[in-house]
Amino acid sequence: MKKILILLFPLISICNIINAQKNTIIIASVKYKVKCTVDKDVIIDDVCQLDITKKNSFFYSYGFVEMMNAFEDKYKKAQESNVPVETSKEDFKTTLYKFYTIKDYLSKKIIITEYFSDQGLGYVRDSLGNTKWIITNEKKVINKLLCIKAQATIGKIKSTVWFCPEIPFQEGPFYYNGLPGLIVKANNSLGWDAELISTNFSRKDNKEIVIWPYALVTKAQFDRAKVNNENLLKSGKIPGGGSFEKASN
Repeated sequence: MKKILILLFPLISICNIINAQKNTIIIASVKYKVKCTVDKDVIIDDVCQLDITKKNSFFYSYGFVEMMNAFEDKYKKAQESNVPVETSKEDFKTTLYKFYTIKDYLSKKIIITEYFSDQGLGYVRDSLGNTKWIITNEKKVINKLLCIKAQATIGKIKSTVWFCPEIPFQEGPFYYNGLPGLIVKANNSLGWDAELISTNFSRKDNKEIVIWPYALVTKAQFDRAKVNNENLLKSGKIPGGGSFEKASN
């Protein structure tokens, strides 16, 4: 069996990023099952969390956090034993949701961020309240919640969502927002699907929202950085320093 030995610098950077920036107290947390299917192939299969405060919200991969916690445990054990971190392909989940969405209620901006090893970049995708929703008369019960159907075309993407007026958050997964109730289910023409799986609307732990640091750039700069990152990985290098090295047992 082959193992992959990875230099520690990028891993340490990511672990530090996760706990680097704090903001306001979380008043509600919602988890969604997120999938993306393209030509019948499941590209993304993850659990994502939406943390909501009075000033902003943060939608991110809960699966990514779990993976990074597992890496951090491995790093600590390796450090204690004074040996390199050893990890295999199985440790890297390739179906995780890669983007992170910040909705800033004060600036009314929707910011999409992504983390390329030790570097976080973000760009302004849209303004809050910019989506022109068509609310229909169609209703159905989803996860024991009475929901109303709404539709919108955002750019070339056609979206259908079901929101619950009894939950008074104008929020939802991905970049969706602006409806008079929490979005319980959403899907679009690109193959993305999200459905509510759990809620916590009475948080009493005074936990602060964690928004990982990022540099705000243009969409063009963001896209170039993403291509550069993918090219480095294809060449066997790790962005930020280091490379992949194969070793036998």
